[in-house]
Amino acid sequence: MWAYVLRRILYNIPVYMGVILFLMLLLRLTDPVTAYLGKNPTYDQYITKRTNFGLDKPLLGDWQIGGRTWQEATGGFGGSHMVKGPGKGNAHVQWTLELPQGTYRLQATWPTRTGEDGQRVSLGSSGLVWWRVFEGNLHLRTIPTDQTRPPRSTEAYGVGWHELGTIEITRGEPLRVVLIDDSNKPVLADAIRVVPVRVSQGEPPEPFTIDATPDASDIEVKDDPWTFTRFVRSLWDNQYFSALAGIVTLDFQHYSWSVESQSVGNVIGSSIIPSLSVTLPVLVLTTLISTCLGLIASFNRGKPLDRVVMFLAVLGMSVSYLVYVIVGQYFGAQWPRLAFNVEIFATFGYKPVLPLWSQVQQSLQDSGVEDPGFFRTLVAWFASVPGSLSKWPYYCLLPVLIGVIVAMGYDTRYYRAVMVEECNKDYIRTARAKGASNSRVMFRHMLRNALIPIITRVMISLPFIIMGSLLVEIYFGIPGMGFKLFDAITNKDFPVVEAITAVLAAIFILTNILTDVLYAVVDPRVTLK
Repeated sequence: MWAYVLRRILYNIPVYMGVILFLMLLLRLTDPVTAYLGKNPTYDQYITKRTNFGLDKPLLGDWQIGGRTWQEATGGFGGSHMVKGPGKGNAHVQWTLELPQGTYRLQATWPTRTGEDGQRVSLGSSGLVWWRVFEGNLHLRTIPTDQTRPPRSTEAYGVGWHELGTIEITRGEPLRVVLIDDSNKPVLADAIRVVPVRVSQGEPPEPFTIDATPDASDIEVKDDPWTFTRFVRSLWDNQYFSALAGIVTLDFQHYSWSVESQSVGNVIGSSIIPSLSVTLPVLVLTTLISTCLGLIASFNRGKPLDRVVMFLAVLGMSVSYLVYVIVGQYFGAQWPRLAFNVEIFATFGYKPVLPLWSQVQQSLQDSGVEDPGFFRTLVAWFASVPGSLSKWPYYCLLPVLIGVIVAMGYDTRYYRAVMVEECNKDYIRTARAKGASNSRVMFRHMLRNALIPIITRVMISLPFIIMGSLLVEIYFGIPGMGFKLFDAITNKDFPVVEAITAVLAAIFILTNILTDVLYAVVDPRVTLK
């Protein structure tokens, strides 16, 4: 059996790797960071999110040959302007300005051309340009330009200047203005303009303009050349293998975008117990009750009892899950509170059904234990379990009852169909001919041979047990996996969406392998090859 399990795992490793790759490609059809931050994020916000999600690394490998450079083009202010040259990657150009201490306004502009209507039209209407302002090595401010840039005016004080912001020069070091672009579009740059507001000594000088030409003495053009070392490193240090390593080690180091103080691993870890608090009892109760009802209905096929069971099953299937939630919240929680002032169930909210390890350690430290240690904390944790479990009926029993009622309709019909088919087998007629009672036939003979489809049904449901029930968790405020996934999709929290989807895919593969193993355990006719 173990050889079969190992072989199945090895067979599914390439499948899972392909699933993760396909998932990452789907989430990167558009820039996740731009989709999350919107149209006008700052450069620091954009770079922070890219680094946080690992998007600063190549997806599979850096296959580019050649770097992005800047070159001179004609037709702009002063007769020339900067254009991104051929190649891929980032493009940088920076101005180094010697300025006295004081306050300055920084402006920028883009080259223009004369349109068909005789009006001046900006050439800088494509791509995304980021201007970074530095004082020495100290970052002062980051200002993004939007997609619609004003046309350049030929007047020194014209309206074509785009305000980058006001900076304070407090050191005797040169001011560096850096233009960075990492898009694949031919972004253009024409000139920057410095407008002194006040200086420490003397009168502010007149505003001055610096043209963006490659041969200017105060401009440094940087390219992003390709190197063989960088190429080799990118083959393993990339987004894909980083994601696989995090999944294998269960270490999701990326931080959530919507809750920046929590890593993705903390988000997933804190939501598993709330989901299992509801979904695990639902699965156990539904399986037991539906199996018994299916057995009873199959042995009374065509009789009033069978018809009543099937009528209730079809009725339960025909009503929406949301209706059960709304009706259950009203009659189970709100109506007793309003009519009798009795708190039976909670309408919304959740308390942990198991004590948190960190809280137990903190309580021991508050009581005077400086270093609780593992075993003392473990004993205290077990001692606090009954008190935590006592909160479960108030917060979780109503969602469990609703889940059982909804799932019983589907499972009862399925199990009845399985049992009806088993009723016509020869071994059932033989058992009855030997004088076995109905209960012995049902639970000793028929149920054992019907375990294969029951196991299939349960194992199909197992991944959703961990993922949680979306509607119940949302409407009852239970912070489980379903709620976290819905919240991540709503807030465009791509690291959480990617991690939860990857975990769900792994659970599906493992449950398929476990299903085959259970087949061989319950049925000796099944052999694992």
